[in-house]
Order: sequence, then C-alpha cells, then structure tokens
Amino acid sequence: MSTSVHSGNTTRLPCDQSALHTSKHLLTDSELALMRVSEARRKMHQMSIHNRRAWGTAVEFANSKIKAAEAETKYFRYLAETNQAEDADVMEEVRDASLLVEKANATMLEKRLYQRQVNKITRGEAVSTSLA
Repeated sequence: MSTSVHSGNTTRLPCDQSALHTSKHLLTDSELALMRVSEARRKMHQMSIHNRRAWGTAVEFANSKIKAAEAETKYFRYLAETNQAEDADVMEEVRDASLLVEKANATMLEKRLYQRQVNKITRGEAVSTSLA
C-alpha cells in the first residue's frame, strides 16, 4: 500500500522496505570500503618505500580505493534508478557517478604501478622513488 506523504510543496511516496534495505546495504558497503582505504593509507605511510611489504600495502590501498569507488557508484546508481535522491547535492553526485568509474580506472593504473614495485623488490632490483 502506498500513501502520499505531504511535506511543504512536494508530495513524496514513501519507499518500500526492500528498497530502503537495499539502499542502506549499499551505503554500508561504501562506508566500509572507505574505512578500509583509511586503514590501508595509515599502514602505507608508516613503511619504508624500499620495503616489499610497504608496496604490498600500497596495492592493498589501491584495491580498497577501487572497491570504495565501485560501492559508491552502485549506491548512487541505485538512488538514481529508484528516484530516492531528493537532496540536490546527492543528485549532483548521482549525475557524476561516471566520474567514480573513471576514478576506479585511474586507481587500477596506480595499483599496477605499486605491483611493479613489489615485483622489482622481489627480484632484488632497485625501486623507483618517484612513485612514493
């Protein structure tokens, strides 16, 4: 059963519970991914650039950023598809969801650079400090 909710000059239909659950689930995924980004960044900044484990952490950091961008993209696309985004700022972010995809693609390149450093150290080669 769907009843209208009147607030000011706008009439809004309440979203069903499954849509609300999906929205909260996607938002939680996004928040968790962003927490992983922060944790990986913290670990990365504590290590030497000549340490294989440090570059491994950088790869983990890039993976976390990719997952965060993917989670945000799913969340904003879900809001757009279900017309749940009422806030103008949220709608702006929904429209810019394609930028998150580009951000994830750029982060994949970053991840490859970090992985190259891991591979160099594993082979006993010098690392490039310009990427630090």
